[in-house]
Amino acid sequence: MTLGDDIVAVLPELRAANASLLVDVGRIVRPGPGTYDPNTGLVTPVDAPVHGPGPCRMRQPAGIVEAERLFGDTQITASRFLACWPHDLTGVKIDDVVILDQTADVDLLGRRFRILAIPMQTWSLYKAFPCELVE
Repeated sequence: MTLGDDIVAVLPELRAANASLLVDVGRIVRPGPGTYDPNTGLVTPVDAPVHGPGPCRMRQPAGIVEAERLFGDTQITASRFLACWPHDLTGVKIDDVVILDQTADVDLLGRRFRILAIPMQTWSLYKAFPCELVE
């Protein structure tokens, strides 16, 4: 028996333990072009569902949490997060949006987070999508 065989043998147990840590409930949507209201001049986003609602966990990674951006003459700070989902989640694309529907952190409730990259690895316990807060 190899080390790889040992890992594969305990993987379901580790994934189940990790699933118990996904204490938030969220959904992933794909932003559409939106609808324009000529009376108000506002565009209302139209989101196509991708996944959820389902268990997840939003957390800030150790290390890089904020990224500085320059828009014209204005400097802004983009807050970085990891949106953790079950390991078997599929169909997610870059620029999809995570929305938290239930969480113990009221500052995160209902907030939108744009997915920046798609995690891929063998023997993953969960998928941690790098995101930034959309204001």
